[in-house]
Amino acid sequence: MKSWSDNPIHGNFVIKVFCDTNILVYLIDHTYESLNKLIQLLIASPFIQVVSSKYVIFEFVGVRKREHYLRIAAEKSPKNPEGKINFSSLIKYVDEFNSPHAPFADLAEEIQKNINNEIERLFEEFSIDYEYSDLHKDQLNPTFDVCLNSKLANQDSLVLVSSVLPFPQITNDNVYILTNDTKFVTHFKDSDLKGIFSKYKIPYPQLAYMEQFNFVSGNSINLTAERDNEELKNFVNEQTIKFLKQSELFLGEIIMPRSLTIPENIICFKVKKEREWRNDVYITVISKNLEFIYTVKRKIDHFEHQRTKITDGQIFTSDGLSHIAFKAFELDEDGNEKSVENEILNALKEEGNLVFIHPDS
Repeated sequence: MKSWSDNPIHGNFVIKVFCDTNILVYLIDHTYESLNKLIQLLIASPFIQVVSSKYVIFEFVGVRKREHYLRIAAEKSPKNPEGKINFSSLIKYVDEFNSPHAPFADLAEEIQKNINNEIERLFEEFSIDYEYSDLHKDQLNPTFDVCLNSKLANQDSLVLVSSVLPFPQITNDNVYILTNDTKFVTHFKDSDLKGIFSKYKIPYPQLAYMEQFNFVSGNSINLTAERDNEELKNFVNEQTIKFLKQSELFLGEIIMPRSLTIPENIICFKVKKEREWRNDVYITVISKNLEFIYTVKRKIDHFEHQRTKITDGQIFTSDGLSHIAFKAFELDEDGNEKSVENEILNALKEEGNLVFIHPDS
């Protein structure tokens, strides 16, 4: 990102990728290298935040406890003359943590140490913010309603609610739950839960299925198959741009002015959605290559179409005359008009950049 980019980026422009328990397990075990590569790319993007929750970590601990015990029990179990283990007997023992060849009491300290190290790795190696969402009582009633009005398991219902209601009276939009749980995905798609989330004034989360991963409908990618870094990087950028363009704040794309007499500090763009016009707003420009995000540091009091001021309430459509212009300048400490720095202005005016109304306008 450019040094002059907005920092931090407003939450409306950020995708939150919420990792389900199975994703954390895959990451730790490097089960699917494409997934590990993807998470590193997501972490590197300022437009994406990779998160999880304390509840998911709670589930993770239970899954890893069983996994570590199984591995140790398998290692210590007697083998037949061909060097093979009777796995039917082993699994029976593992379910109760009572293999005669691997007393749990003797292994508990080692297992705990391994799991604590794995939790640290989730933060240090993968930068997953599992403090993003706490467990709290405000999640209970929505979770009960989701569970009782769908085929979703109780734990999946809590994952859904906690992903968008991380703390009491705090909600988050643009949440995509990354999972490889087929039942979770199927039951979620088969359920009509929007009314429940609306009842509790909670944003509606989306699921991002690992075998058909995307943020926006259309192209998807299977993360259980081998993918190279360049393919994944291009896909993430493409999906991020599509996500941004879905926003109601999106106005259009920068174009080069046709007239050579237009002043240097005039920025032109083409409207991409039908909308009722609104003046006196802050404008944010995002690079078509996601190299910067920049909000002009003063409100645009009016926009122009064919050098005529646009009035509030005027309707513009993408299939009509929709070339819009505004003057980009800032104010100094005394309130006097000053130009945007040349480096910034030139970057803002690159054709294809995305133009938005800033959420706080």
